[in-house]
Amino acid sequence: MTPPPPSRPDQRPLFLSEDIPKAPLSHCWQSFKHPVLHRCRFEPETITWRAMAGYGSEGCVFKVRFGSEGPFAVKIFWHSVPHPTPGGKGPSWPLQDECKTVAVLETMRRAVADEPITIRHDPSTPAEALRNVWAFSAEGRAYQKNKERKKREGNKREASEGEMSMSSFPDIPKCHGWIKFKLGEIPWPYQTYQRCTDPVDLAIQERYAIVYDYVPSGEVDVETAQAQLDFFYRTGFAQMPYRESNWRQGRLVDFGDLLTVLDSSIFSQRCWRKVDAADLFGLACAPP
Repeated sequence: MTPPPPSRPDQRPLFLSEDIPKAPLSHCWQSFKHPVLHRCRFEPETITWRAMAGYGSEGCVFKVRFGSEGPFAVKIFWHSVPHPTPGGKGPSWPLQDECKTVAVLETMRRAVADEPITIRHDPSTPAEALRNVWAFSAEGRAYQKNKERKKREGNKREASEGEMSMSSFPDIPKCHGWIKFKLGEIPWPYQTYQRCTDPVDLAIQERYAIVYDYVPSGEVDVETAQAQLDFFYRTGFAQMPYRESNWRQGRLVDFGDLLTVLDSSIFSQRCWRKVDAADLFGLACAPP
């Protein structure tokens, strides 16, 4: 039997916060090492279910609106607690992994919105990629400012070869936080497809979900895709093997595909590599 996950007195997992994001939010290195995803500002009772957008081994995705806002994509996870993996390799909990991943991404998004971030253009090791992640933290930004001040004063000449200034964030679908639904509130396709996955504890009557911007199907924008792929490589996000259904218009829409260098329990150096968008989407130019 899988032990219950660490939680607060209200049984909420440690990687989830009840707080709704309000500026300014912390960008300290500790918030990267122990990421926490904030609660979504939308209330479950305001939801309008539009259509099922897909399902997989981790959960089911619906296209929805909250009141007059949207559309959004809501990924509802099958498992509200860790569950055993095939082969007895220990418990797995996609909810936890994805919440931590998108919490880190959103912290990076806010950091870039504040000021340009200086990172290494072509990290060759996971340690260098981790250093790039650190550059987004308050400590990393303070270090860079001090370094630039010393260069201006002429007290110290430090080479900046191989560095780049990142002044905008890639067009990655925004995460709006986590939300929770009672099992009976979720449309019937969820119950149907849930039976096709690993057995779940139906006695648990609540399901966690993550809310994202909705991305419709469409042609691949290679430049948008390449900007995302380069960013994932430079900041130490290994990627699971490509699945067409997890990308739309050249934008990643399933963040369970990312394995952050910040978490040694899930990071895979074998999957951390440079990726060419044209090759990934089979769009290589034909010879003249």
